[in-house]
Amino acid sequence: MGCYREGRVWRYEFQFQGQRYTRSGFKTKGEAVAAREAHRKEVKTQTPTDTVSEPSFRDVANEYLDYSQRRFSDKEL
Repeated sequence: MGCYREGRVWRYEFQFQGQRYTRSGFKTKGEAVAAREAHRKEVKTQTPTDTVSEPSFRDVANEYLDYSQRRFSDKEL
């Protein structure tokens, strides 16, 4: 990870919380380093937008019990 030359252009990459970030097309190593640091700051200050709370075991169990009472109720013939 870091900055390296790829062909005629410089590229950077870094990881944050398991996610890999990369950009390329910089003319100098200094530009790539500066852009990497700016991108790191931007990524670290972002708040997670796609957080989905998972249902607890209690919620799932209660939902199944409600379903079971309807599905397997004693039917009078």
